[in-house]
Amino acid sequence: MMRSSKRTKIEECQNDWISQLPESVLVDILSYLPTKDAVKMALISRFRNLWTYIRCLSFDECAYHDHSSDDGENYDGPHYDESFLNLIRHVLILHERTTIDKFHLKFAFNLFNVIHDDHYNSDGYASKERRMASELTTWIKFSLRKQVKVLDIDLLGCGLSEPEVNYELPNSILTNNYLKELSLTGCGIEDKGRIQLMSLTKLSLKEIMLSDKIMSEIIIGCPMLQELSLDGCFLVFVS
Repeated sequence: MMRSSKRTKIEECQNDWISQLPESVLVDILSYLPTKDAVKMALISRFRNLWTYIRCLSFDECAYHDHSSDDGENYDGPHYDESFLNLIRHVLILHERTTIDKFHLKFAFNLFNVIHDDHYNSDGYASKERRMASELTTWIKFSLRKQVKVLDIDLLGCGLSEPEVNYELPNSILTNNYLKELSLTGCGIEDKGRIQLMSLTKLSLKEIMLSDKIMSEIIIGCPMLQELSLDGCFLVFVS
């Protein structure tokens, strides 16, 4: 019986190889998971709150609903999934790592009702979208404070073909020395000042209205740029 018991314990130790890994390796493993799944790993005692030190944060709204039933023509106002929003809020409050490698956000956000304020104001749609825009800015600034290297913001999500009105990016996203790759979809870039992304090597823009001045600022302000991708963008020439 004693030999059998010892053999069982040895087999358990051999099978539970994850428990033998150092925490730094476990954090690396969690960093490759969707953030939603990495947070769930806290239910396993060995992982505890290691997710608060992950290097990559990825939030995809499409995992929270059946996008096959979306119908952009019958859009009747913002219907944000609170569980998705609460996940982002929870992670950003508790995240401990001082820097991150990547921040990815796929989120159907549209300022449609802001320009139809009189019609929708009674239902609070316009004010709700303004609050959501403010919170979105908070999320982006969080990633910049973490000196993010790869930033991917997709505001068309999986249910919008194109933005009715663009969310205007905070200017700080276009003036920092840490970003190496930047991908923007369905956002607005205001012509407020100089673009200065000294470390940027890759830039991808999709469904964004650009002026000739902004394009010129991108070329001048991104001296390390190696790859530029434009998809469905509109170029407006300003005299």
